[in-house]
Amino acid sequence: MKKLFTILMLTVSFNMASQTGNTYYGSSAFEDNYSGDYNSAFGYQSMQGNNISGDHNTALGVSSLRFLTSGQYNTALGSFSLYNNTTGSQNVGVGYYSLFTNTAYGNTAVGYYSLKENTTGMYNVSIGHSSLTDNTTGEKNTSYGAFSLYKNTTGIYNSAGGYASLNKNTTGNFNSAFGSHSLYDNTTGAYNTAIGYLSLGNNTT
Repeated sequence: MKKLFTILMLTVSFNMASQTGNTYYGSSAFEDNYSGDYNSAFGYQSMQGNNISGDHNTALGVSSLRFLTSGQYNTALGSFSLYNNTTGSQNVGVGYYSLFTNTAYGNTAVGYYSLKENTTGMYNVSIGHSSLTDNTTGEKNTSYGAFSLYKNTTGIYNSAGGYASLNKNTTGNFNSAFGSHSLYDNTTGAYNTAIGYLSLGNNTT
């Protein structure tokens, strides 16, 4: 029995750095960690980067939070979620490639490719397949629904609720769209409010 138990433990290869409260499992997971405390990494190359001082981070999935250095209080669930995040803190990425290029603070992305291209944009909320996918530096945007605010890059303070709402918005600011395809073609227009299916769907400016 003792021999069997030893074989099982070797097979599982579960590792814990109890002295700093870190838990990790998977090939190359947590590989270059130096002083970060209370982190959890599960999956191939999860939190593999030079995690010099990042604390209280959770990574679950292939290459999730891979290049983390000093970011804290991040949660990455899904392959390649928060992949390039180094110093950004207090982010939540749930879904394949969510917040992939993020380095900023305070973003929440739930869904496949949600906030994928975000770099320095802060305090965005993106829920739904490919929502806010192209956002780079836009801040304080809220999108609920697949492909909502999909093309937004630098627009700020936009709210989109519904499938493909504000879909083509790129740099427009302070827009509110509620309903499927509402303000769909809006690109640079600002201070618009649309409620209902296809409302202001052809508006651009």
